[in-house]
Amino acid sequence: MSRTPLAERVNDHIEFSDPGVDDGPTVIASLDEWGAFLLALQEDEQPVEGAVRTRSDAAGVVSIWHIHGKDVPITLAAPDWAEFVALVKQGEYDIERLPLQAAQSV
Repeated sequence: MSRTPLAERVNDHIEFSDPGVDDGPTVIASLDEWGAFLLALQEDEQPVEGAVRTRSDAAGVVSIWHIHGKDVPITLAAPDWAEFVALVKQGEYDIERLPLQAAQSV
């Protein structure tokens, strides 16, 4: 079963999470940071610069994190990462295509 990440636009930022992990990590990025991440991902499939970055281990597990984030990174197995990259290249994670959610007030 696929575990492609969930991305939602919440007011002025993007919240990116793993739907397969209850209360799991969430990467939060500004709209500009998200756009730069998607562009870098389309160019080389392993963004290692910018605010949202990736790294992979020998087994092909990819971690995604924000350089100023306090949460643990989102991790994807190689097949899930490959599916995510394909969806990014199809435009499925473009800002204008993401569901818009209002931030919850406390």
